[in-house]
Amino acid sequence: MAERAVSKSSHAYSNSSWDLVDASKDDEKVVLKAKEEELPKEMKGMTAEQRKSYVKAKSDERKQIQAEIQDLNKKRQEYISAHTPKENQNSLDGAMMNAVKQQAKTKNLKWK
Repeated sequence: MAERAVSKSSHAYSNSSWDLVDASKDDEKVVLKAKEEELPKEMKGMTAEQRKSYVKAKSDERKQIQAEIQDLNKKRQEYISAHTPKENQNSLDGAMMNAVKQQAKTKNLKWK
């Protein structure tokens, strides 16, 4: 779930086919061209300037939320790295790493 939220917060995620905020990034006039019946209820009855202002505000809000998600993901990754045991003999990863290191020693290979 966390990875999906993070991917949606990246610059590569776009839904311009159905999202007015994303579509307006490609073509500012799309806000003015949108039919009244296609608009969300919050935007129905707005003037052209009100629409532009509303979409701009939502775009700014989205940028802030995306930045917050990216920041929280960075902190999450740091926490996971700090709290994950480096070599846990009780885990499959730890046992495999230990076996690889033991095999490397028999061939005079050094592990860093």
